[in-house]
Amino acid sequence: MNSTGTSRLELLHRGSSAAGDGDAAFAFVGGGRKGDGGSVTDGAFDSEASSRAETLLRSIDLVATPPGSTPLRLESAFESARRERLHEIRTQDAQREVLAARLGTAPGRVTLAVTGDGFVATRDDERIGCWPSNAAFLADLAAAETLDERRPDWRGLEPDEQGIVLTALRLFLDRCPNCDGALVGTDAGTGTATTDELERPSATGTARTGADRGVSLECAYCGVMVIRAPYE
Repeated sequence: MNSTGTSRLELLHRGSSAAGDGDAAFAFVGGGRKGDGGSVTDGAFDSEASSRAETLLRSIDLVATPPGSTPLRLESAFESARRERLHEIRTQDAQREVLAARLGTAPGRVTLAVTGDGFVATRDDERIGCWPSNAAFLADLAAAETLDERRPDWRGLEPDEQGIVLTALRLFLDRCPNCDGALVGTDAGTGTATTDELERPSATGTARTGADRGVSLECAYCGVMVIRAPYE
């Protein structure tokens, strides 16, 4: 599931997890009041919803693969820039500072902490975002920074669409944002497999066998969750 792999975009459209990513995009685009709610979508996965994620990625020129072709590949220059930005933020331990700059506030007003819900960002004690882990947060932060630089039109998307884009981009990772360990997926129906072995949607968004099951994506080395399956 790198640039030569495919996205498993159906993961984005089977409902929000308890620790879900629904308010993640809001923390990166700033402004307004989000609170604790929000979800990328509700309800069961369908091919129409899966197609929406691919459509959004294509609308801001992130997909190099021609329409109707598989596997999906990210545009290589964008992927390289995202990888470099992620490494830069991680090595400088600058997550809080970068997020604060995006929000137009002082770093001292921003808190990042692990809670019972997941990895939570707050500003002045107001929750502004929640992710499955710090690795998922770091991946989204680096992606948002890279999108601003290379695809500024992404900011014209609706908040839920921005959340879908950020989460979809996580699906193209092949290494853990925290430690560079290999990412593995756990399929609720088949057990654990490498990312390349997991079932994926077709280019048109039509689900293949097993699309009604959930898949979690985590690091085989440090164990952090990068994508949390959205089912109970």
